[in-house]
Amino acid sequence: MWNDVIIPSLETYVDIFGGGKIPQKFVVPSEVPWPEEAWGKHLGYILCDLRSKGTYFGFYGRDIEKLGELGLNQKLSSRAWKERVAPLLDLCMELHGEEEVPHDFVIPSEAPWDEKM
Repeated sequence: MWNDVIIPSLETYVDIFGGGKIPQKFVVPSEVPWPEEAWGKHLGYILCDLRSKGTYFGFYGRDIEKLGELGLNQKLSSRAWKERVAPLLDLCMELHGEEEVPHDFVIPSEAPWDEKM
């Protein structure tokens, strides 16, 4: 859903309305130029859940630069930070010490990381 619906819808939104905050009640119109797979999707609520609950967290982290280039709000809520980011940082410090996380660090897909994602 992220690659086929959300990202193409965000790109179309920015093309039409510009960057910034997408209204929470925004629904993808069922018409061209919007991606057909996205027609009727509640894009605003999807993004609200992303920021507040960390929904699509793995994709969000992977595409954070793209979201920034589109001029979209990238800030996670404190709840999402506490539930998604903080446990990963804690695990990193537990395994590798209290040094800064390297900029190019990629979360491995094996245990114990996969349990935290």
